Amino acid sequence: MSIPSVYLALCLVHLVAVMSPGPGFFIALTNALSGGFRVGIATALGIASADLALLLLSVFGTSLLIANFPSAMTWIQIAGAVYLIYIGFKGLRSFFVGWHSRLQARSTKTLRTVTAFKGFQSGFFTTILNPKAIVYFISLTSQTIKADQDVAFRLFVAGSLIFITFFWFSFVAVLAGQKKVRNYVLNYQYVLDGIMGIVLVIFGCYLI
Repeated sequence: MSIPSVYLALCLVHLVAVMSPGPGFFIALTNALSGGFRVGIATALGIASADLALLLLSVFGTSLLIANFPSAMTWIQIAGAVYLIYIGFKGLRSFFVGWHSRLQARSTKTLRTVTAFKGFQSGFFTTILNPKAIVYFISLTSQTIKADQDVAFRLFVAGSLIFITFFWFSFVAVLAGQKKVRNYVLNYQYVLDGIMGIVLVIFGCYLI
């Protein structure tokens, strides 16, 4: 397979991967709905930054580290699972607070606020601590990015993958951050938080 064909196939595989629903998608969606477009873009930037870090690590020694220290992957998996469960429980707490407010006939529009920094932080750590993402990048780079390839080409490939990540989650932020969408969903934010919480807790428990 020629280099252009490999490059296009790699980009397509990565696009499908980032579009698949996962922890990053739920974080980007709920942050954009809660904090608006700006927070959504910050979350997308956090996810893309984590992908860049994982991509560089996979190229420069993560696979070697795991081969020499098998327990490293276990500790990474535990840390990632604990963080996802923590975020999930925060979402469930927000759900119960919102549900209680509904029962008391009070507004839930100010239940939870998300700043751009918190959006970036949650996007970054949700991705960087996801062991599935680590394995994904190791598998991807080991098959397509070779040490004997031109450095400029490898940087171009890495940049393309990061751009795809940022583009997709920015697209999610643009859609979810629309004022009309937010005004409608904000009344039911606690429900979305509950769904996100359940998904992340289940995913974290599955990793453990």
